[in-house]
Amino acid sequence: MPRRNVKRKPMMKMKKKRIMHDELKERNNKTHEIKEQNPKEHKKEKGIKNKKQKNVPNTKKDLK
Repeated sequence: MPRRNVKRKPMMKMKKKRIMHDELKERNNKTHEIKEQNPKEHKKEKGIKNKKQKNVPNTKKDLK
């Protein structure tokens, strides 16, 4: 059965996009401030995080 022609409300979609965009902006600003305060420490933390992620087991054999 074909769908009835229902007018979609574009406003909600735009609102959601705007909210998400604002959140991203805030997050970016926070990281930028951290980098300005102590750029070397920030790089160190980033490296540690990446190393931890690499050691995660990704196969069923490793999990057992």
